[in-house]
Amino acid sequence: MVGGESGGADTVVTMSAPSRNASCPCGSGLKYKKCCLPKGEVNHRGRLLSASGDPSPEVLDLAAGHIERNEADEGFAAQVMRFSQPLIDGAGDDPESVQRAITLGMIFWNMAILDDGPEEMLEGVLKDLALTEEQAAEFCSLAADMVERHEEMFPELHAKRRKRCGTTGR
Repeated sequence: MVGGESGGADTVVTMSAPSRNASCPCGSGLKYKKCCLPKGEVNHRGRLLSASGDPSPEVLDLAAGHIERNEADEGFAAQVMRFSQPLIDGAGDDPESVQRAITLGMIFWNMAILDDGPEEMLEGVLKDLALTEEQAAEFCSLAADMVERHEEMFPELHAKRRKRCGTTGR
């Protein structure tokens, strides 16, 4: 708070806190959220959570649920690796081939979760790869197998997608 000159000593000007992603006003060079943003531990249903500000019980429920799911299940990266394992196994020991297999796994993962289906994305990928007709047919077959694999491995994700899209099938 700062006393103002024109309004006399009783005039008060308050400064609002910087946004979370702004530089910290202390001059550390860090973002405010990583430095001086007030933080505290909140005991929420027997679990200590780190929180800033005064989060509502609903927000704390969401955070606790997210943490519990991450602790109980594998994370996204592990899911992608497990999904991509057949491609990785086929890549052999060459690090570049393994990296390409992981990249392909990510592409097939994205194809599988698209709301409108993988066809348009597949078309774009084929154009970028400039494959022969035979190679393109093999790639399309592999893509179909991997999308099917994704649906089998993560049925709950596809059920949510179908519900969101208002469809019962693909």
